[in-house]
Amino acid sequence: MKRFSSLMLAVVVAVVGLFVAPKSAEAIPSFARQVGVGCDACHFQHLPKLNAFGREFKIGGFTQASQDLIEDDGLSIPAVANVSMVYKWRYKKTSTKDKPAAGEVAVGTDRGQLDLPDEAALFIGGRVGDNFGFLTEGANKDATNKFIFSKDFGGFQGGATVFSTDAGGASYGMELMNNAHRFNRGWENRTETIAAFAIDGPAQGTASGIGVFGGNELFFANFTLWGPAQKSIDTNFDLSTYVRFIITPKVWDGVDLMIGYQGTSGKTKCGTKCGGTVTALKEYKTESTAIDFQAQIEDINGMTLDITGTYQTNPKNTIYNASTTDSEDAFSLGASLGFAHTGIKAALLQINNENGATAADSTTTSIGGWWNVRQNVELIAEYSAYSGDGRGHDNYMILMLEFAI
Repeated sequence: MKRFSSLMLAVVVAVVGLFVAPKSAEAIPSFARQVGVGCDACHFQHLPKLNAFGREFKIGGFTQASQDLIEDDGLSIPAVANVSMVYKWRYKKTSTKDKPAAGEVAVGTDRGQLDLPDEAALFIGGRVGDNFGFLTEGANKDATNKFIFSKDFGGFQGGATVFSTDAGGASYGMELMNNAHRFNRGWENRTETIAAFAIDGPAQGTASGIGVFGGNELFFANFTLWGPAQKSIDTNFDLSTYVRFIITPKVWDGVDLMIGYQGTSGKTKCGTKCGGTVTALKEYKTESTAIDFQAQIEDINGMTLDITGTYQTNPKNTIYNASTTDSEDAFSLGASLGFAHTGIKAALLQINNENGATAADSTTTSIGGWWNVRQNVELIAEYSAYSGDGRGHDNYMILMLEFAI
């Protein structure tokens, strides 16, 4: 009865939030300050999902600016440094298949866990000069960061990036789709809703690399040399490869469609900086393949619709799948319907041979909703229910307040 009451309270909070949204929004984080527009100019439905303009700003290296610049020979920087803080306060509740044994009590998320905050991240980024931009999460040498060169070659935007991340994966250098990039995703509970995160892969994890990218209104491509470690990686140039290709066909007015392929390949040999030993190099096999799509529809009787899908497979005996006998694969499909400042969403995730274990399959069904209290203040409710042998929980619920300043 208590568990049912908690679930009903979560549903009531989400539903009430969907119908009492304010009619105006205010306050903007650092990139919005630099460009001089609201958060909605770059994001679709809610933070942090990107729309077409947000992708254009990103592939341009975060250099576009409308604020005052300090300019001199070889210098063009914003007059004010653009700094943001992102906070996430969360309540998480799970229900475990294996109940506590006699004499034991539920702890952690099985009891109900408040993370106040779950995350408090300092972001500094934006324009470094003509054709140069950067982004860092934190302000020290261990921070997730990237430096970007980007130039318009007569309608073709191309450039290069150098990056190091503790969570963004091989795609972190330059990724445009929302369902394959940890920092653009549409679900907070990513491992329960999106295949690219459910079985690991280039969309997340520790990585450092150097990449080149390019694109126009019809396609995007990224080729990156990378290694599975952050900051310092003693690989010499014995690196793996990451490839991303996206087509963006113009099918109908008001429909933003993206269809993509991404994959990692190769074997990286690394020493102590990747967790190896002084006397031997450790080899990391980095095989993974995924196809995905994303469609954003701007107006359906005053509503917006976002549909995403991903299929990913990880071969056996790789950094993503340690099994020496079985490959694993996952498929996900999601949709979100927006009503002005609010919305609802649903997702289906199917995993086969999870963690490479034969018959360790699972199906996860998720529902959720959001309320943009302000453009930079968001309330989120998400609930996932599991079936199959691959997951240790029966269900998982998140309630979250996120804001950026």
